Amino acid sequence: MNFFQPSKKDTGSILVSITEKVSKAKSLLPSLDMTPASYTIKGSGPAGASFTQKVTGTSATISNLVAGAWSIIVEAYNGDSTPMLIGSGTGTVAVTAGKTESLEITVIPLSGDGSLSLTVSWPSGVLSSGPSIEASLTPTTGGSAQSLSFTIADNSASYSANSIAAGYYTLSLCLKDGGLVVGGKTDSVRIIAGQTTTGSYIFLNETYDANHAKSGSVPVDNNAYLQGATVTVLANTGNLTKNGCTFAG
Repeated sequence: MNFFQPSKKDTGSILVSITEKVSKAKSLLPSLDMTPASYTIKGSGPAGASFTQKVTGTSATISNLVAGAWSIIVEAYNGDSTPMLIGSGTGTVAVTAGKTESLEITVIPLSGDGSLSLTVSWPSGVLSSGPSIEASLTPTTGGSAQSLSFTIADNSASYSANSIAAGYYTLSLCLKDGGLVVGGKTDSVRIIAGQTTTGSYIFLNETYDANHAKSGSVPVDNNAYLQGATVTVLANTGNLTKNGCTFAG
């Protein structure tokens, strides 16, 4: 609402167009809904003039504004029952009496730090030479990779951090046994200010059953595979034989 009412001959309008870069998807995300459902447009102008207008679309015309320089803030809110502020953008425009000025504002996620929590697990007894995790987090916009130090416990490993700058990252993760890589995963990660991004990776091993073969031995696969991954069946490297049967690998 304006603090005073200028005459219409001294006022102009602003057409505000909003571009949002808040809802970009990644593989690992916090539970917070980052899709804008509404926007609040706020403006401050000459002699203390101001306005606030809520919209659900990505453009709005603000009329009857006193001519002069205006500073505009656009806040993005999600569709939760209690809408959460998820992004903002700013811009400036000079309002001319009798005209409509255009202003494009890009809304981006809020700055600040978020948290990351990762867990990795594998079958008990499979990694017998000493399991370890080698992992890093690299900003997609460029910059140095950050090494992630996992805590190993029996057949699982965990990592957590509470002060990672909001943004987009590439996670590289290797599961090792005695220094040899047995499995891995690369993921895209999004960190949001004040929120926790979680990821869980379950590695499984592929085993073979001789099924009462008369001779030979089953193939041994020393790799670890992410749950749900496609696995290639090994060839009959141990020369399994059974009357009337053929090993199909």
